[in-house]
Amino acid sequence: MPYRFVDLTLTVDPKDTYVQFPRDEIYGKPAPGTTIIPIAQLDVDHICNFEFTTTTQSYTHYDAPYHFFHDGLKNNEVPLDHVCGDACVLKVPGKGNSELVTAEDLEATGVEVHSGDIAIVSTEWTDRMWGSRDFWEHMICLSTDAADWLIEKGIKAIVQDFMTCDSPLYPPEER
Repeated sequence: MPYRFVDLTLTVDPKDTYVQFPRDEIYGKPAPGTTIIPIAQLDVDHICNFEFTTTTQSYTHYDAPYHFFHDGLKNNEVPLDHVCGDACVLKVPGKGNSELVTAEDLEATGVEVHSGDIAIVSTEWTDRMWGSRDFWEHMICLSTDAADWLIEKGIKAIVQDFMTCDSPLYPPEER
């Protein structure tokens, strides 16, 4: 059976605002911007090349286990088959500001989730709110029961268009 690819990328544009985790507001750490500077041009150098600077938590990105755990695998250590393979798309559109995606929401999609699948949870949140403070201020989150539901299904990875655990601007005190 031929593969079907799901494009989850965001366009990288240095003029965009609020494209990365707002660490400056939460942890008082600098939030460097994104820059794309030409360093070679076709008309002059016969090739096109750019210097590109951003953070690993900007735009479409992947969180390796090391992002959360001191002994976790780093990006270059994660086997490719952990992030490639069969996937299922669970569409949960219409979630409003600060709402949770619940196990009931996932079950209601009627999508069959198999052990070893990559679960793609789409709420259209990024489509509606990307590039605004509201994207972070009123972030949709995955509920604990939804996380448990996905774990019980045996997924190998999750992809979503919102924060996985809780509000980035209003995290629980224990985080």
